[in-house]
Amino acid sequence: MPTKSKSRTTTRRPRTGTQRSRLRVERTSADLWLGLQLDWDLWHVLRSDGAKVIAKLSPLPRAS
Repeated sequence: MPTKSKSRTTTRRPRTGTQRSRLRVERTSADLWLGLQLDWDLWHVLRSDGAKVIAKLSPLPRAS
């Protein structure tokens, strides 16, 4: 009895994006990704338990 090849028994996952969108993502600058990460982090911090403490902070005086 012939055995099935391994590639036929595994299930394929659907693609999550098109080739065009993949190229757009690969060409995106590091600055954009860092900005998105900063936005994400700030959003979570401002909604955290420590947000009230953060809101009470005042900036340090400027050095002359």
